[in-house]
Amino acid sequence: MSVQMDERERDALDASPRLAGASTALGALAILVGVAVLLGWILDIEALKRIVPGLVAMNPATACAFICAGTALIGANRRIYQRLSPFARRALPVLAAVILLVGLLKIIMLCGGPDARVDQWLFNSKLDDGSALPNRMAPNTALTFCLLGSALLLLDARFRHALWAAQILALVAMLSSLLALLGYAYGIHSLYGIGHFIPMALHTALVFFCLATGILLARGERGLMAPLTSYTAGGTTARRLLPSAVAVPALVGWLGLQGQRAGLFDYEFGIALFAVVNIAVFGALIWWNAGVLHRLDKARQKAILQMRETAGELAVSHETLAKKNAHMEADLDLAREIQQAFLPQQYITLPRASTPADSALRFHHRYEPTTALGGDFSDILILSDTQAGIFICDVMGHGVRSALVTAIVRGLAEETLNLASEPGQFLTAINKSLITILERTRAPLFASAFYLYADVTQGRMRYASAGHPSPFLARCDSGEVRPLLPDDSGSGPALGVFADSHYPTHESALTERDLLVLYTDGLTEAADSDGEEYGEERLSEDIAARLHLAPALLLDELLNRARAFSVAGQFEDDVCLVAMEVARSGRLIETR
Repeated sequence: MSVQMDERERDALDASPRLAGASTALGALAILVGVAVLLGWILDIEALKRIVPGLVAMNPATACAFICAGTALIGANRRIYQRLSPFARRALPVLAAVILLVGLLKIIMLCGGPDARVDQWLFNSKLDDGSALPNRMAPNTALTFCLLGSALLLLDARFRHALWAAQILALVAMLSSLLALLGYAYGIHSLYGIGHFIPMALHTALVFFCLATGILLARGERGLMAPLTSYTAGGTTARRLLPSAVAVPALVGWLGLQGQRAGLFDYEFGIALFAVVNIAVFGALIWWNAGVLHRLDKARQKAILQMRETAGELAVSHETLAKKNAHMEADLDLAREIQQAFLPQQYITLPRASTPADSALRFHHRYEPTTALGGDFSDILILSDTQAGIFICDVMGHGVRSALVTAIVRGLAEETLNLASEPGQFLTAINKSLITILERTRAPLFASAFYLYADVTQGRMRYASAGHPSPFLARCDSGEVRPLLPDDSGSGPALGVFADSHYPTHESALTERDLLVLYTDGLTEAADSDGEEYGEERLSEDIAARLHLAPALLLDELLNRARAFSVAGQFEDDVCLVAMEVARSGRLIETR
């Protein structure tokens, strides 16, 4: 039900521009009539001054007031108001005040007060045409101007219930004009004229009716008009019945009156006929609307039943999905535990029987996946008492698919240990086997990798890259930090891209107190709020500034630096770090 109400509210908001547009059109009509009447007085065209020969002509002051009222009503349109200059905006309430003032001055004069002669300011010589009643503003015209001027002033006033007051005043003005129109239609002078005063002109009553309607429509989506213009069942019913409530009694009354005047029936029969016809017409209208509402209510009840059935089905589906989700979460937890188990739990020592403090090579790693399952991994391979290998890999993306590929690459690396002393051949063999497996999948998958082989006896290291960021080599004694492969020179394509790829092997010296830092690009691609990345240059500088730290502390510091640099304080991609230190005699003190 709340969804339906929201839709109705949106429909009402959509109707607001249409209501404002109709209000603007009615304001323009008032201006047009006012200008036409003034032209009639200037050019002495009786057809413009009075609609039908013999009827009352509209007073020039009334025509000017209509021009002011129409302009103020057009300015009440919010879209037009926003395009007005500040001066024009300030002029709008002045126009409404002028209308009110015109009506008040005339009423004050009628009540015995001073005569401001407001209805004689224009064309005074033409107003007294020798008839019994010189052309002056009628009392009911002055009263209606007071009502409309007050309504325009209150339309956007900023106090409680101002809009309601404006709309009530407009309704009273509408009834006043409707009474005059019925007087002209029925030929009853007392409905459009008061005593011995000149009566309200016919086109004056028509313009009053249009202006009052325009004021009601100007804010038709709010206040007193909201129930009538809403898209609720009540609003729809009201819009169907209201035109009939006005037109049917007026038409039936006119017909009855004409019948009585023609002598077809007497007064009593006319009253009875009026009552019977109204009962029949409104009974039929109410019956018809009841049928429409009945069908709508049945459709609503049917929709509610369907919603309940759907809600029940959704509840069952939700329970089923919850169970499946629980199974998936359990599977993911198991997969995460298995993936974590693949990471080094205890670092190797060279020679194998030595303690970590006496090992010729010392290893440390850090791993931070962005999801439960990551696409990065590293492995440290012991090949002999003096030889070891480091393999680091970054699979495209992260999540289940990437985790499966990491498991495949790890398995292929285990199968290719016979080539571990030749890094280029090692990566070439893994690439061929991976291509064979990935050819059976639809989605493209690839992985960057770097493999390094270290021989402490010979003091040499050999390495090869498959599209992976170059590790940094730090000479702790001199403080020099440089990439092993400057500008990624000598790096082959990523694994899983080309079946015939070959990866060159590079060789460098390995000396005491050397420190190697291998990483995946999730570290260097951490970006700040401007989109600037942490980058390899900052990483190199941070390594150089912290060479006095033990490798484990150094890795923690690098993670903290990159994390603090990023806009959200966290990584958007998996991060894997591996450090290998070539030790010298004595224990390494892990303090600053």
